[in-house]
Amino acid sequence: MKRFFKVGVIMVIFIKAVYADSFNEKCPDIQTCVKVVGEMLGQKYMFAEDIKGKVQATQNLELTRENAEWLFTYMLNLEGYTRVPLGLPNSFQVLRQRDAKDAALPLYEATAKKQPELPHNWDWFTVRYKATNPEAVEQISRVVRNFMPPNTRVIPNELSGTLLITDSVPNLKKIYNIIKDLDQKPSVQMQKKWEEEAKRKKAELSNKMSEEVLAKPVQTIQQAKQSN
Repeated sequence: MKRFFKVGVIMVIFIKAVYADSFNEKCPDIQTCVKVVGEMLGQKYMFAEDIKGKVQATQNLELTRENAEWLFTYMLNLEGYTRVPLGLPNSFQVLRQRDAKDAALPLYEATAKKQPELPHNWDWFTVRYKATNPEAVEQISRVVRNFMPPNTRVIPNELSGTLLITDSVPNLKKIYNIIKDLDQKPSVQMQKKWEEEAKRKKAELSNKMSEEVLAKPVQTIQQAKQSN
């Protein structure tokens, strides 16, 4: 009996030793993973006390210096977080994605001939795409939004002929290819359709504003009567 017990203990110790470097063992949750990855890669982090979240992986997925940044930033992305540079060497803060998009994210430039040189991770960045056909940026943004998850952002600027896109690196790479394909000179018929649509929306907005202005005096009179 003692012999079987010893064998069992040895097997447990052996299994733990085999999987000591597994992602599950080293990153049971975000807070622990931040510290482990920080020490492994020589990075410094700041994060809120209430940050939480965890993901599951098979025991044979190891956490190494080579894949630590990819796996850690992927974990953050799955749980609705991302890293944002602190402005110091190898220093980051972990923020919720909805807050990060308004933070000072690194900006990458892109054109139809120049792909943005993004790093190999799941961090969030902003790409400024200079369109070859600036008259199409509004329509391009409408199409692109269908391929973007919540909390991300795309802002068209017809005056400068640019698109500002904020998203994770893998999605930015996908969006860039979509934008590049859509960056075409619109046909005369398509341009006419866009102009008519813009006029219609402008008229709808004008009518709505007029109705609100007309409704205000009526509401004021009703409120005065009720107070009396």
